[in-house]
Amino acid sequence: MSIEDVHSSAYVLKHFLRTLPGGLIPEPFRIELLEVFRMFRLSKRHKAVKKILDTIPEENYNILCFLTFFLSRVAAESHANRMTTTNLSIEFGPILFHVPQGPTKLEEEEMCISFTEYMLDNLRHLLPNMYPQASATNMAEGDSVSEAGGDFTPEKCVQQVLLTETSSKPPKIGQLGRLKRRFLHFWQKIGSRNDRRKVEESEQPSGAGDVQCKSPQPVRD
Repeated sequence: MSIEDVHSSAYVLKHFLRTLPGGLIPEPFRIELLEVFRMFRLSKRHKAVKKILDTIPEENYNILCFLTFFLSRVAAESHANRMTTTNLSIEFGPILFHVPQGPTKLEEEEMCISFTEYMLDNLRHLLPNMYPQASATNMAEGDSVSEAGGDFTPEKCVQQVLLTETSSKPPKIGQLGRLKRRFLHFWQKIGSRNDRRKVEESEQPSGAGDVQCKSPQPVRD
């Protein structure tokens, strides 16, 4: 995939999210999530946020799973693309939540950016079914990334899964369903590009191939 294709795909994705009525995370859930994010300490925040995310409409939830997982894969290559979870949150945070016009709009958008970064850094806890190998005990206890023994860094999490194997039945109708199919096609193209790069690296004497693992499924508990 050329750089131009990547930018074009990113533009289409962001345009869709901007024009989605109510946003990918509708207003009632946005208000609840940001309130929990403000009020709760990290030790209790994971469980409270996950409980709210689990109540989001199914189509929105599925797209949110795939989108955040994809962004975490992008962040895992930040040494090459400079798109850390912080930078990705600045780009996508205000788009995920459609903050209405008002005197507190800028303040709320900044909170949305911070929440998006928190979400990308803690996907194993907030969307555990995207990472089936995660410890159920750690998830139940709501441990933070650092408290789980150092094995749950975003980069290590996302490197366990191959996006080219990702499969999920899209909703039959609706704009979200069409986007989901586009996601799968987009990820397959990126995955093919990464696979070619890995093959080229493995042909070098010092190269080392990555271990391929099962892909995640955005299934609710």
